[in-house]
Amino acid sequence: MEDFLVKKVRGASNSYQRYKTTISRLGSRKARPGSAPISTVSEKNKEKTLTFFSLPPEIRNRIYDETLVLEEGDAVVLARAPYKEPALLRADSRIHDEAFKMYYTMTDFEVEDVDHALRFLQSLCTCVIPMLRSVRVPIVRCFGAYHASYLR
Repeated sequence: MEDFLVKKVRGASNSYQRYKTTISRLGSRKARPGSAPISTVSEKNKEKTLTFFSLPPEIRNRIYDETLVLEEGDAVVLARAPYKEPALLRADSRIHDEAFKMYYTMTDFEVEDVDHALRFLQSLCTCVIPMLRSVRVPIVRCFGAYHASYLR
């Protein structure tokens, strides 16, 4: 390719021939394996990574509300021990720090019996227990019938 360009402009001055040859050589270069493409400073500034924590706190709180808070009247039924927090709270310690208060203050928990309630409460950090909205325990069942006389 270089020879073709030099022959094509043979009648031109020497400086013009050198210019065309140099342009030709630059155009025929191939990138070395493993070399990164050249990028300008302005391109690097445009490439900003969006992370969960780069979102505004209002949007993160909305995400927590939509994923962690149940509808009014619904409850998290704790059927067996050990109790595990929702996966979102276990995903990242910063997410846990931001969202665990919302989860425990706005969630009703329901257990099978008093033993499950005690195990659930013992599995929690002592700082969480005052935040609990409610822990429902069903009425005691005796001899196949529900007796609520102790509530009177």
